[in-house]
Amino acid sequence: MLVNQIITATITTTTTITTTTTTTAAAAAAAAATTTTTTTTSTTTTTTTTTTTTTTTYYYYFYYYYYFFYYYYYLLLLLLLLLLLNFYYYYYNYYDYYYYFYYYYFYYYYYYYFYYYYYYFYYYNLLLLLLLLLLLLLLLLLHY
Repeated sequence: MLVNQIITATITTTTTITTTTTTTAAAAAAAAATTTTTTTTSTTTTTTTTTTTTTTTYYYYFYYYYYFFYYYYYLLLLLLLLLLLNFYYYYYNYYDYYYYFYYYYFYYYYYYYFYYYYYYFYYYNLLLLLLLLLLLLLLLLLHY
């Protein structure tokens, strides 16, 4: 808050000059007419106008306090957004976890299915190979 203050001060100075002349007591009777008292009064009036611009400390205090809470407000909104994203990813990963859990078991059994399938064909191929070898041996034996 900027405060514009116009201060008008009126300074009145009064100067009193008193001059006293006194003769001695011996010549008082003769110079009674020569005793003179002079009083001079002079009055001077001075008017001074001063314009001051004052910036109060409270203005800056509340100014920075306002911006502190202004940015603090956005920081709180950012924190709230991160918190919501955290909950979102938590629940997303929660279901994602179960998705991969079943996905894992699917491939787990799928793996064992092909594992046994592989060994089945492995032994099946060995069996076929043995059968072919026996057939070849039989043909050779029959030929001779």
